[in-house]
Amino acid sequence: MHTIKLNVGDSAYAHLMFLLKNLNTSEIQVVEDRAEEKECSFIDMSAYKIKAFQAIQDPLKWQQEIRAEWN
Repeated sequence: MHTIKLNVGDSAYAHLMFLLKNLNTSEIQVVEDRAEEKECSFIDMSAYKIKAFQAIQDPLKWQQEIRAEWN
C-alpha cells in the first residue's frame, strides 16, 4: 500500500472527498488529517505593570508625531 498526502483548498476539498469515497474499492482508505485552527486568547494587560508609556499624555497625538517622522 502507498501513502499520498495532499494539501487541498476548501473549494476543492468536498469534490475530492466525494471522488475518493465513491471509487468503490477496498484498496483505498481515506484518512483525514485536518489542521486545527488555534483560538487566540485575550491577554489582560492590566495585570502587568508596564512603565514604558506612562509618560505619554495623549496617545493619539504621540502616534501622529511618530508617523510624521517617517515622512
